[in-house]
Amino acid sequence: MAPVGRGSIQVFGDRSLRASPGGHAWSTMKIALVAQLVLDRGRVSRLTAVQRGHAKAALTVSDNAAAAAIFEQLKADHGGLEGASAKVTELLQRAGDGATQVSQTTDGNPNAVSTYGQTHWPASAAVRFLRALARGCILGEDGTRYELGLMAGVREERGWGIGAAGYDGDIRVAFKGGWGQEADNSWLVRQLGVVGTGPGAVVIAIVARAPSLAVGQARVTAAAQWLRAHAVTSARAAAGCG
Repeated sequence: MAPVGRGSIQVFGDRSLRASPGGHAWSTMKIALVAQLVLDRGRVSRLTAVQRGHAKAALTVSDNAAAAAIFEQLKADHGGLEGASAKVTELLQRAGDGATQVSQTTDGNPNAVSTYGQTHWPASAAVRFLRALARGCILGEDGTRYELGLMAGVREERGWGIGAAGYDGDIRVAFKGGWGQEADNSWLVRQLGVVGTGPGAVVIAIVARAPSLAVGQARVTAAAQWLRAHAVTSARAAAGCG
């Protein structure tokens, strides 16, 4: 976790999930795909109605077909799988993540539904990316409002994790989860979120390994509730980009 304003990233728990190489991104990588789509169009107003529909479905109900359609557009814009993956990798680098490489394979996982979802994305690196997004350093004010607005409208994940942490209704909670069965048949469940607005907001990344999806969701919920009780959300000085 980290403040959107000035302050350092705090890390807890299993080092293999919070540091390089980290667990698979699964559907949390959809946040970066939507951000890259907006960047490629130049501004939100240049997204077509179809692209807006895909972005909304990918983030609010974690629609895999919608995310795949976005990635197909990125492939068309950047010269195929290699180019699209490299472009999203560059986006992560702009946010201060110099280690993560967006996957171009399913990483040997027969349960994978995409290449980009099998990217190894440490929790600490995911926090850096989402904090840069929340600060407006990636998409500017308009694009940031658009993407975090979609993430605040997440429907499928309200019953667990950050959505079930108990935040008051007047606090904006924008988040996106990812989950899937690993090659060894264990489950990896994760969520990224921004709680609050302005420099006093908090960016959170939670990752759990578990024997089942339900157990993984319960572990993420427990971590989110602990963070709600302990995270400092008081006003902080705004931080710049770069």
